[in-house]
Amino acid sequence: MISTKVIFGAIIGEWVGASKGLGYLMLLANGRSKTNLMFAALIVLAVFTLLLHIGVDRARRRWLDGRAVGCEGGFESCGAA
Repeated sequence: MISTKVIFGAIIGEWVGASKGLGYLMLLANGRSKTNLMFAALIVLAVFTLLLHIGVDRARRRWLDGRAVGCEGGFESCGAA
């Protein structure tokens, strides 16, 4: 599920050149040795990632109803040949 990986890409993008956001807050906290703020930002990131993962998984289950999900052996075994 790529949706949870997108969050890490956004954080890294904020590390590189942003002036606000969660990644910027983490860099700011790191530079000022505020470990409590750093861990709070990490917890927010983890919770947001978990909620996004759960939401996308529920949407996938609702809309796909098991069609072509988890097929082993490629398209031929899923009936999409």
